[in-house]
Amino acid sequence: MSREEEIRHCSIALKAADIIFDLAEPYKDKLFLEDHRDDDPNPCYHQTSQGLLLEFWGSRPVAIVTPWGKYCFAGWFVFSNTEAAERSIWEEILPQLKSRLGLILFKQKPEIEIDTIYGDLFAIGIEPGEFSLPFPEERGYSSFKSHDAACKEWRELVSQVRESV
Repeated sequence: MSREEEIRHCSIALKAADIIFDLAEPYKDKLFLEDHRDDDPNPCYHQTSQGLLLEFWGSRPVAIVTPWGKYCFAGWFVFSNTEAAERSIWEEILPQLKSRLGLILFKQKPEIEIDTIYGDLFAIGIEPGEFSLPFPEERGYSSFKSHDAACKEWRELVSQVRESV
């Protein structure tokens, strides 16, 4: 990926997290949503070689899978007794998210017989709209960026994105 493409991916990931927080703002007292937008992605779990994926845990959008790792902008999910109550709020917000972020379903929630916190994965920027990105490709573990390299690159990109605003 070129430097310009890296900056675009980083910028869209940051904007997507901001949009989610903006859409959730009217419901902030009813939702479990911790603000971790200043955190680095965790490169140990999931990376893409191109494109971005919005990850849901239960009904909550909480992370964006990037080329630098899983950007958990909304904190770590805590499965709680509020999940059922929150589901209707997130279902109300989801059409706006799909429209604003150009989301299409990438991978449906795994069919597991026990109750699971895992949710769907949506590709960001695929449908026409403000964001335009290539279709995501998940990076195989053997070709993951190292923790130090991924975090260093992310911080440099975030700095560059924020300076340009």
